[in-house]
Formats: sequence, C-alpha cells, structure tokens
Amino acid sequence: YSMSAGGAIVSPSLEAILITPICPYTLAIRPVVVGSDETVQVNLACSPREEPANLTVDGQIRIPLQNKSAFSVKKYDKKAVFISYHRRSFYEILRKKLGWGNPPNP
Repeated sequence: YSMSAGGAIVSPSLEAILITPICPYTLAIRPVVVGSDETVQVNLACSPREEPANLTVDGQIRIPLQNKSAFSVKKYDKKAVFISYHRRSFYEILRKKLGWGNPPNP
C-alpha cells in the first residue's frame, strides 16, 4: 500500500515503520522510514483557517483532532501471524509485478 502512495519498497525481513503521506501538497513532504524501536511524535500545528483535522488509521478508523494536539506512533508489542505460500522470493515477485528487467515498451 505504501508503494501505491509513493512510498518506499521495503523488504519484508526489515522491521521498520513507514510513514507515507497521501496526496501531499508540496514536494517537501516526503515518505520516511524509521526503525521499529522508535516512537514517532506528531504535533498538529494550529491551522490558519481553523479547519478540522482528522487522523485516519488504515483508511478505516477516523479520529478528529483538536488544534495543537499530538499523538505518538510506535510498534505494537505483539506480532501478527500471517500465512504465506510463496515459491518465489520477495524480489522475484517484485521483478514480475513491476516489470523489472523487461525490455522497454516503445
């Protein structure tokens, strides 16, 4: 999902937190990758137009935020378990899905 929003492609063996802005209005707002042991503090500056801000988690949960409020993001203590059946490596799948190594289309 992060790649679709312009974020980095990250190996599944890397424990990291990816922060990927969706539809940033300036090139100064870039994706960031931080270590999984870090806590990221986000502070909401006062909006000059006083428009409400919302925190959306995985596109599902919407949390209204007040001006000058803050929240933290960190890795959850428990790990999720996923069932996976891949005969190919992560990089083989990437190569096929992204067309890496294919001749360019004219």
